[in-house]
Amino acid sequence: MTKHIYILLAVFVLAFTSCKTNKPTADDESGISTEEVGSGSSRIDSLLQKAPERESAKVVEKMAERFSSWKTVMLSAQLQMDGLPLSPSLKIFMEKGKSMSMSVRAPFVGEVGRLEFANDTVVAVNKMKNVYAVADISQLMGGIEFTLSDLQDVFLARAFAIGEGTIVRYNKSKHGLYHAPSENYFLPPMPQSDNLLYGFTIDGEGMVNDFLVHDFTSGFELYCLYQHNKKSYNAVFEIQYADAQMQVILDGITCQWEAQPLNPIKFTSRMREVSVQEFLRF
Repeated sequence: MTKHIYILLAVFVLAFTSCKTNKPTADDESGISTEEVGSGSSRIDSLLQKAPERESAKVVEKMAERFSSWKTVMLSAQLQMDGLPLSPSLKIFMEKGKSMSMSVRAPFVGEVGRLEFANDTVVAVNKMKNVYAVADISQLMGGIEFTLSDLQDVFLARAFAIGEGTIVRYNKSKHGLYHAPSENYFLPPMPQSDNLLYGFTIDGEGMVNDFLVHDFTSGFELYCLYQHNKKSYNAVFEIQYADAQMQVILDGITCQWEAQPLNPIKFTSRMREVSVQEFLRF
């Protein structure tokens, strides 16, 4: 399934969210009460056909079988992004649920940038400009309460419930599975709130093809498209927040399981701390 299905869902949810906001009383002119408007989950039910429980369990089980257990992993890829004069390499070391380090390396130069995630905090370092910034993970995600484990699943192309971890088995009270075009399925963790829409597209073999999260309050949106090959995969990240848009492509991602961490970054006396906004301008 491509992004147009997510857009359709977003428009549908937004329409009813606006209706609920503009008509707070039960007896308005339209005759629709807030109870009749329903939750985000019921709105998806009215738009897409839900798969039978046995079929849902089978598809989610196939998906979970692809998610091998792990403690540490090193991802290697080529980074493509607007404004970069070269295509640097990227290494991402992750310790499950504990830490994540991202190292950007330019040809003939070496490491030019680093992102260090620990608990709910991220430190971003620009070695070329000798500046760094500190922020909460939720601040980078438009206020959405993403955990470090959630971000790790995003890079590993795994389905998850925000704040609850990787989806490893079907639970009819926590997961919906809906038929989507091209013999795919839409998997939104449940319940869906009025101001947040997120979910995954998976195929009949349990392969996660894309992911979208949209916050109607902040306007933040993250869309991830995964392209799977035999020994690697590509990931395209599209980010929209306020008036800013960004596309980041990770090409040829490979995974080395049970890997060793990156060397710790060294802060020099020349480095100075700046705000996140100032850091992004660099």
